[in-house]
Amino acid sequence: KEITAALYGTSGQEDLAKLRELTYAHATIVILHFSIFSPSSFSDISTKWYPEIKRFLPNATKILIADDVESRHNRSLQDKLQALNRKPVARKAIRELYRRLYLDAFFECSSY
Repeated sequence: KEITAALYGTSGQEDLAKLRELTYAHATIVILHFSIFSPSSFSDISTKWYPEIKRFLPNATKILIADDVESRHNRSLQDKLQALNRKPVARKAIRELYRRLYLDAFFECSSY
């Protein structure tokens, strides 16, 4: 079976909101992606992206992807976050979000 995939990344730019809505027309799968070193991108999953997807694509398969996990134990990156008074997103928090939003799949991946 042949499958066609089109990936659109709008990085949350508000001026692209209407254009983003047009890309939803034939979507059957949505990837909700964030970096474990960007707590704000993780927070945006539940406060921004999930509500939008739920509104426009309630029946789509929703996949959560945590990126940069290979760096979870990278001391240099942890020090940089600590200097900003932040921490990498904990696995426990990710699993809780996955369950709370009733997402269909969850994967961790490397940015390399």
